Amino acid sequence: MNKSVLALILAAFASLGFVKQGQEPNKLRPAPAPAGAARLPLVEEPVLSPVPRLDLPMRFQPRDPLEGFWELRARAVAGAPAIPGRGMIAIGRNHMMVQFEGPGLDAATSLLRAGAYSWQRTGEQDMVRMTVEVSHFNDNNGAMHVEEKGATQLRRCQLMSDILRVHQGNNNWLDFMRIE
Repeated sequence: MNKSVLALILAAFASLGFVKQGQEPNKLRPAPAPAGAARLPLVEEPVLSPVPRLDLPMRFQPRDPLEGFWELRARAVAGAPAIPGRGMIAIGRNHMMVQFEGPGLDAATSLLRAGAYSWQRTGEQDMVRMTVEVSHFNDNNGAMHVEEKGATQLRRCQLMSDILRVHQGNNNWLDFMRIE
């Protein structure tokens, strides 16, 4: 009697598995193409190639203290304080962007400079080598000058607490305050 009850239970479970299977269309599959329709071409698998992650080593290097966003606060010409005008420097790990506007010798002609540079420390204290990526400026007469790509400049960038002093030669310098 135990064997017949067990067989009956197994038969009941087996018959439940056949009920309603394969009767309803799968709503996740699209409807089949109409009879006689042209077949779509096969989709080739995309070619996967490794993507170089040149940014990864940078994530593990300490930041340079010069990196940040700086706003012009003071200016000196021939060692004497001068009206600073306005300016910003954004310094990243390898590149910097500069934007300056200040009064020129003639009140009608403002001095302008804008540029992008790659930069690196030279190994000498406070010295930075800047290489022009794109840059332009005007002179005291208002004539525009475009700097040659790849031209290099050496600048002394002296960090004094929250002030960055960029020396320009001839006892000229610009003071920037870190704003970010």
